[in-house]
Amino acid sequence: GRRVPTDGVVLQVQDRGVWYPPSAPSSSHLEGADAEAPVTMLLVHANGFHGRVFDPLVDALRAGAASRGRAVRLVTFDMRAHGASTPPRVGKKKDTLRWDRFADDVLAAARAIPFAGGLPGKKNAKEVHAVGHSLGAHAALRAEARSPGTFASIFAFEPIFVLPKGVPVPPGVFSPDLARAAAKRRESFASKAAALATFASKPPMRAFHRGALEAYVEHGFVVAESEGDDTNAADDTHGRMPGRREETKGETASDGENKTKRVRLAMRRDDEALVFKHGGSETEALRTVCSPGAVSCPVTIARGSTKSKHNPLMIPYPAFVASVVAETMGPETARRLETNEAWDHFAPVAVPGEFAERVWNHIETNCRGELGRRSGYGVVGRGENEHGVSRGESRSRL
Repeated sequence: GRRVPTDGVVLQVQDRGVWYPPSAPSSSHLEGADAEAPVTMLLVHANGFHGRVFDPLVDALRAGAASRGRAVRLVTFDMRAHGASTPPRVGKKKDTLRWDRFADDVLAAARAIPFAGGLPGKKNAKEVHAVGHSLGAHAALRAEARSPGTFASIFAFEPIFVLPKGVPVPPGVFSPDLARAAAKRRESFASKAAALATFASKPPMRAFHRGALEAYVEHGFVVAESEGDDTNAADDTHGRMPGRREETKGETASDGENKTKRVRLAMRRDDEALVFKHGGSETEALRTVCSPGAVSCPVTIARGSTKSKHNPLMIPYPAFVASVVAETMGPETARRLETNEAWDHFAPVAVPGEFAERVWNHIETNCRGELGRRSGYGVVGRGENEHGVSRGESRSRL
């Protein structure tokens, strides 16, 4: 990985390199402008995760490239305070963990790609397609709005925005207090193996692709400073018992030093909670991204099920706000809203194969200039949205 400094923090960037399908020429055989530039994607993770949770998605995107006979370059990174990236200084966290600062991270990671197409000097080689999840999708959209032309296109899965002041969340939208839940997460475990076993046994992480869950634990925990690093051992969002020390059957020193030493989350739970809290206060972000001309590259706003697992009569807030973002973007932005009722908010790490196919469909459509013309993909425009609210009415409220 590479270390990229920005705004007082240092980001861990994982450039996965250029991958060529078996039938394609390697980089050593490329000849000038006649060679087709690889498709470059920057993957941006959700709050509390890190770039390595996309390992199975990287594999799936490469498989999609192989089936299409395309070369691809994939770049992931850990946003500030996540994974192996550094957190802001303690006294600065109130300001430097705001969501607009994650847009700084996205811009820094995108600009750190030396030549996106793998062909130095090739015209338009710097084109990068952003693929964002939750906070990562929010940050990618804000990065493009701040620095137009950064991305060739954006695939934003359930980008989280809060409604502007004075615009209430309508009845029937399920919106839990994630800041409070994050603040109660259990931070430390007897070992990485214990953490993995616990997460694999409880929702929502038990539904993750096994490779994504293993990567989450392997690269999202560090050796604890002391046995008392998590003394309150509060109940967390996955329903663990307060104060319970998790053990794994058969856990021995032979499992490896890092798997048997007591570990804690690399991103402290207070930082994760603060990020959620800031997200709920940045009420002007939606207007900024959706103002006329703010985002000029093609955008797909994707979402999962519109039925909450807690109450099928309610819509999860991420799915609700995804439609709001798509409906209120400026008319200059070519965008579409797509829904997959079989997915939940964790689709990029739960069903990477299906998710990768949607990403490739988005990029292929964009590259051919056909955004919105394929069957099953409607360009957001006039008419009514899926919840019976006229789009003109939705726009006027914001």
